[in-house]
Amino acid sequence: MVPKKQRRAVLSWEDVAAASEELAPEARSLLQEIAGELGAAGTSQAEAAASRGPWFLRSLEVQGHVGIGVTPLRLEFLPRPGIVVVSARNGIGKTSAADALRHVLSNGEPRRYQLAEANLHHPERQIAAVVTDGVSDAEMTCGGQGPVSWKNSDGSSGAIPPDWRVAYEKFSPVLLYPEISPVIEQPGVLHTYLYDGIPIDFLTNLLARVDKIRTVGRAADRKVAEAYDRAVTVLSRVGMAATLVSRMRECGATPTLEATAELRAAVAELPASAPAQPSLVPVWAVDAGLVAECVKAARRVERARASIVSGADVVRRALGQLLHETHTYPETDSADDICPVCATPGVRWRDRAQHTVADLDAGLGELRDAERTLKSQLQALASAFPNPLLPATRTALRHPAIKDGDPFLARWDRLIDEVKGLMSNATPQLLEHLCTESRAISAWYSGSRTALLVNYEESLNERVHVRQQVESWLATLETHRVECDRGIRAVKLAKAVEQWIRDARAMLFEPIAGRVTQLWTELSNDSDVVITDMRLSGGVRQARKVDIDMTVGDVIVKSGPDAPNVLSTGQRNALMLATYLPRATQPESPFRFLVLDDPVHAFDAWRVRYLAQLLAAQAATYQIIVLSHDERLWQELRAIGQYVQHIRLDRPPNEASTVLTRDITSPGLGYLEDLERVLDAEREVPLGTDSAITAMTLAICRQALDTEAGLYVEVLGRRAGLSDDELRAARDRAGDSRQQLQLLNDYAQKLGRQPIDLALYDRTIADLNKGGHGRSPEKAKPQRRMQWLKETRRIIKAIHKLGN
Repeated sequence: MVPKKQRRAVLSWEDVAAASEELAPEARSLLQEIAGELGAAGTSQAEAAASRGPWFLRSLEVQGHVGIGVTPLRLEFLPRPGIVVVSARNGIGKTSAADALRHVLSNGEPRRYQLAEANLHHPERQIAAVVTDGVSDAEMTCGGQGPVSWKNSDGSSGAIPPDWRVAYEKFSPVLLYPEISPVIEQPGVLHTYLYDGIPIDFLTNLLARVDKIRTVGRAADRKVAEAYDRAVTVLSRVGMAATLVSRMRECGATPTLEATAELRAAVAELPASAPAQPSLVPVWAVDAGLVAECVKAARRVERARASIVSGADVVRRALGQLLHETHTYPETDSADDICPVCATPGVRWRDRAQHTVADLDAGLGELRDAERTLKSQLQALASAFPNPLLPATRTALRHPAIKDGDPFLARWDRLIDEVKGLMSNATPQLLEHLCTESRAISAWYSGSRTALLVNYEESLNERVHVRQQVESWLATLETHRVECDRGIRAVKLAKAVEQWIRDARAMLFEPIAGRVTQLWTELSNDSDVVITDMRLSGGVRQARKVDIDMTVGDVIVKSGPDAPNVLSTGQRNALMLATYLPRATQPESPFRFLVLDDPVHAFDAWRVRYLAQLLAAQAATYQIIVLSHDERLWQELRAIGQYVQHIRLDRPPNEASTVLTRDITSPGLGYLEDLERVLDAEREVPLGTDSAITAMTLAICRQALDTEAGLYVEVLGRRAGLSDDELRAARDRAGDSRQQLQLLNDYAQKLGRQPIDLALYDRTIADLNKGGHGRSPEKAKPQRRMQWLKETRRIIKAIHKLGN
């Protein structure tokens, strides 16, 4: 690794220009050429996106996406730094909402995780997210499977700006747990995730362009080298051009222009034609299975012929004529059963003739079928025999290098003659003889053919072919010389750019790595696993990895890919967050919002507390939106005095496709608002008896007070250092509203805060407690009920003041 003081900060095109002075002239000239082509990219797109903003999230509306059905889910946010907790039970739609936001903000980029996107409740998807930079809003929308569109406050619209897409990919303001969890398991993914967050895209673009030139150059080099190798091989076999061979080997596959001119002059003296290739037919083969089928068919024909007498067909025709209905012969012969052939009476000649005809029909039918089968097999067997010899082939096979040429040529001719009569005289013996002879001739011809082709290839080594090969190489070199030259320069330039990338990623990752180790320490200060350093290493194209140095107890572990394997699930999740936050909150990011889906997964109470402290510190400059089913993070945030907007998602009974939202930042005030609406309506249209309205008012007021007091008992108790068990026991002992308020005052005093003066609300508190035990005041007037509501609201606001 280059020492920090000696590293060159190649972080812009100006730095590239300065660093290029140290390159070799050929590499520098190629760099200047590429830089001219990429001149418009002097500023990275991420930096262009950063020139706008900072962006905050104003709203999100989702319909028909994953688990959210026909009723739109709408979330409203204050576009400013702070924390919003969106809580819900599992399966309500938290991740569906976060995924919908990711979809539009990322311009519909494919997910890095598996998700069944088809909606079971509503087929038409509509997503709309509004962001603002404080001056104007921008709305990103997506309908169905179509593209994401961008609309400005002034009404102008179009596609998502390219700089926004690049910035989103680099800084990833939305973190979904299923998307980031594999990062900890797969070091290559972790490297990509971290590497993508470093603003050196101009260097990677430069390397990609250099690699393209190098790839083209390598392909050209291969073509020239192949032509060169062929020429040298042929030339070296001649034995008459040793000087030319020596000169070619001295110059190599890509000689200079001067050397190329010398070689052309030497080659011009060589003959310019090549010998003709011998005319040879392909080798044939005899299929043993097909031969066996033909022999079988021939034997069947023999059997069929042997089963009938000679002239059977003539006899069959004669008998047919005698038996035909129109045949006439003397009536007396017929009446006296006299045979029309031999004139013998009483022999039942007609029956005997019919039987004879049937026997002849069967025998002749079998013979014809057997002959048809044999003919079909013989036609298929035709490819097992050679074609007649062409004069050119006969001449070639009489080459002196061919052994037994004339005897086999005579056998070839004889075989052709014998095959001609095969269709009319195919006996099993003849078939076997011809096929055996064909195999023998084919074996001889195959060897002879190979010998002739080898002889031809050797003849090409004569000087006439040498000239063609050498000229072909020089022509290939001329065609690809520029590509080869640029490829050589690209190889040298690539080494320099690779080193610039290594140095730049090391320098730029240092603050991120420092922040990662710091966050890990804060999230895991109760663990004996300590991460001391993290580095991006390996190649700049492949074999990327992340080296993580850590100590486990007194054991020093230095293992890149394997380091996370020693961590528990909670620790890996902590490492995930420690990795994510520094990347997402780089100063160059135009986003001032972070959306975290289930960040407390597998966290124990201590780690939740540490995370709350980290998020509270980050919330000074960032809008942080946390989606979780776990209420502990909200409690810990409130315990450290962080104001948190709290939104609850829920599905009403029997309406699985509907997701409702409710702001429960102050649930007690929410109850009172509901009660106030009921009482206002009651003044217009009575809802029941006075006693019923009184009981309802007391019940809701007490529920509002107890809910708010209970929340802030948790907040102040945690702030005062009480454990979960201590808080639980204390709340169990506080049986009514007054006792809960007193417990809240006790914790406030421990924290040095002015307690609530409960004497101011003594009568209302007493009435609420009585109402909780079924002893509502008799004949309470509407003014009295409004007094309970107003004083309950004052007590809740006093609780807020106490806890904030």
